[in-house]
Formats: sequence, structure tokens, C-alpha cells
Amino acid sequence: MQKVNAAAGENKTLDVPLVHQPIHATRPRLRQRTLFWSLLVALDKNGQAKGEFYLDDGIGLGPNATKNVEFSFTNNTLHATVSGDYNDALPLANITIAGISSRPHRVSVNSGVSQL
Repeated sequence: MQKVNAAAGENKTLDVPLVHQPIHATRPRLRQRTLFWSLLVALDKNGQAKGEFYLDDGIGLGPNATKNVEFSFTNNTLHATVSGDYNDALPLANITIAGISSRPHRVSVNSGVSQL
């Protein structure tokens, strides 16, 4: 995955071979919807990805409560590291992993395992 910096409203031309299907994701990669969050993980050619998002209370210039979440996907495992104590009460309902080579057979969350 390659980061492209662009200002709001700015057009960018990407040099992409015709045999590739680029995925364009704008920050935040974690998109807020009405009742829940969705996470899009776009894997690179090595099956890896990393990213982060920042969340705050949205009130004032110096927010009182914040949260930062760093994500990484390597060896077919998605890891998240959370810092901060802000809680907006919206659940993470969907995780989409673009570019994964095969369907997962199990998912483990907070040491709990679900068979698919």
C-alpha cells in the first residue's frame, strides 16, 4: 500500500499498471456510520497493512478525551493497539480485508474464538 498526500479537492494522477485494481481509501479508514464503525484493511502485495486512527470528543480545540488505535495486519493476523480512554459507545461492526488470499476458518477476538 502506498500513501498519497492530497489536499481537500486536489486531483492526483496515479501511475498504476493496467493489471492492478487500486483501492482508494481516504482517512479515516475507520468510517463512522449512524450506529456503528466499519474498518477497511487494504493489503499490499506482501499481504500486509498498517494504519491508525485518532478519535476525540469533537468539542473545543483541546479535546478532553482522546483515543488512538494502531492497526497492523501481518501473517494473516489483524492486531490493534489502543491508547487513550475516549469512548464514543459505537461498536466496531464490520471488518473488511481487501486482498486476502483465502477465506478465514476462524476468528479470535479478545481471546475468544469463533469458527466460520
